[in-house]
Amino acid sequence: MARDHCPFRKTILGGVCACSLAVKAHLPTGCSVTCRDDNAWDRCDDLLSDMITAAQFTLQFVKNTDSMTHGKLLKIQHGGLLGLARLVKGEGVTAVDDIHALVTSAEQQYSSIQKIPHKDLLNDIAGWQLKRRHSK
Repeated sequence: MARDHCPFRKTILGGVCACSLAVKAHLPTGCSVTCRDDNAWDRCDDLLSDMITAAQFTLQFVKNTDSMTHGKLLKIQHGGLLGLARLVKGEGVTAVDDIHALVTSAEQQYSSIQKIPHKDLLNDIAGWQLKRRHSK
């Protein structure tokens, strides 16, 4: 089994995105997601790190502090992946069915994860809203 805890586990567990390499794992503390491929895990980890760095100012947090809340990480994961899907596939994308395929396509289009224009994802990151629970 590859490394524990997929970098995009929150968005997969939240049902917003899916991945062909994801394996759900039931732990004593709850569910998590692992990855079947070490190289894919590395690419996703690099992508998420770059998205976090790009979103620092937009979401008003300082790296390596407690200002990275769960909600901000969800905005980066959900909004960032949807923004990346729009960059790669064009407008009108509303879901990511396979994170691995999306990251592979983006890497081919931009020649590396680092060359993806992460600043172009900021509007999607900032604009992504958590779904509110309806009160009864």
